[in-house]
Amino acid sequence: MKERNFTRRDFLKTGAMAAAASAVYMNSPMKLFGMDESKTRVVLIRNNNVVDATGKVNATIMQQMLDEAVKVLFDIRLEENHQTKRRCGN
Repeated sequence: MKERNFTRRDFLKTGAMAAAASAVYMNSPMKLFGMDESKTRVVLIRNNNVVDATGKVNATIMQQMLDEAVKVLFDIRLEENHQTKRRCGN
């Protein structure tokens, strides 16, 4: 195998290229990863009865909570008065 000397000049070139690449990356991560600048929506649905005293999850209540979260997230209005309920349970 051929021995290669890594000179001071090579070290400085490599370091400068790494710094330049980092600067480009840090200034435009959204362009690089295809992200847009829109805000993310977060939906919180709470119900104190979803877990019982023994720590077991009530599947029926959990399904109701997930259904409610999807309705709120996508603004689905199924009620006659067109008001989406924002909380499920307590």
